[in-house]
Amino acid sequence: EFGLFVETNLERSPCLAACLVELDGTIAGSCDATRVEFSEHGRLTTTVKLDIPTSQQRKLLQLRLSTDQPDIVPVLTLPFNVGPSSQPFYADFGVQFTCCRELRFSVGENSPLAVRMFEASGSLGIAGKLWDGGAVLLKYLASQPHDQRASFRAVELGAGTGALGIGCCGLGFGHVVITDLEEVLCQIRANVALNERIGLLRNGQATVADCTWGRTAPDGAFDLILFADCVYDPDFYGDLLSALLGLAKRSQSARVLWAHRHRNPEEVGIV
Repeated sequence: EFGLFVETNLERSPCLAACLVELDGTIAGSCDATRVEFSEHGRLTTTVKLDIPTSQQRKLLQLRLSTDQPDIVPVLTLPFNVGPSSQPFYADFGVQFTCCRELRFSVGENSPLAVRMFEASGSLGIAGKLWDGGAVLLKYLASQPHDQRASFRAVELGAGTGALGIGCCGLGFGHVVITDLEEVLCQIRANVALNERIGLLRNGQATVADCTWGRTAPDGAFDLILFADCVYDPDFYGDLLSALLGLAKRSQSARVLWAHRHRNPEEVGIV
């Protein structure tokens, strides 16, 4: 899936490149991607044919998709596992995952930033999936100057999959506290563990913490307060604003970055 555009935004259909990889990035098979199609919801979809060698058919594999148009955020959905023959490590986190996804961004002249995440939309509902705002905000942060990132302490509210906060660690933020309701933290912990396994968190520390807006909050002061597509019901606006004000007051230099896709006419009240 891609998203957040209409067909007229594109001068031409993007060229797609696809490969099949193991979780450590090793190329495991070839893929043929067909032309993309536009959907009525502002998304591009494509069908991919997999050619998986027999030696790889009992491993956990991932499909990687990239595009030649920088304004498109590729979000690859993997609704299947090939194998595996043994118990996967993520079974220990006590949640049934629906699929695995990958976000990939260019970061200046450095190696691309690739964030991988499991989703549990079947058991966690809307908290169990990646939303467009998180992908867009992470892309924005990846495009910004990074001289001071190692000294940044950031907090993400309503993290869901944790992709935004995990991606910030991959960008070199010194410490990111990734928060959500207690029942969602199992998913975030699994995704932190997944990205630790592929070496994404070697330059930053990720802490997972409960944060119930208006009741509980992580300790300490933060340079950045991040949230993306984490509120859709007006009943929660007051609690969200209370949490934001409480965190912002701890540091005179705190910045709040918010990415949001309008879905509810009553959202004007919080904007």
